[in-house]
Amino acid sequence: MRGIPAMRYQGDDMALVEIEARYDLTPRWSLIGFTGTGKAFDEGDSFSDAKYQNVVGGGFRYLVARQLNMRAGVDVAKGPEEWAYYITVGHAWQL
Repeated sequence: MRGIPAMRYQGDDMALVEIEARYDLTPRWSLIGFTGTGKAFDEGDSFSDAKYQNVVGGGFRYLVARQLNMRAGVDVAKGPEEWAYYITVGHAWQL
């Protein structure tokens, strides 16, 4: 999840939900917002005993290649312990 350092919370099992929304300001510039929550727990531990870790953030995107629908931008996220900054190019799914 954006906002939590890699390998910070570990366990044998985990649950994660994240949502992102994009608003197009112009044909090329967009704003995004996202939030998520998740927990990690070990085998034998109770799911309800593990603590949820929440994140929230936002950023912007610029459409660098219209034919490929490729966007690039910057995200800022606030996790449970610290702020994080990300440079993004492309995305994991096609809309």
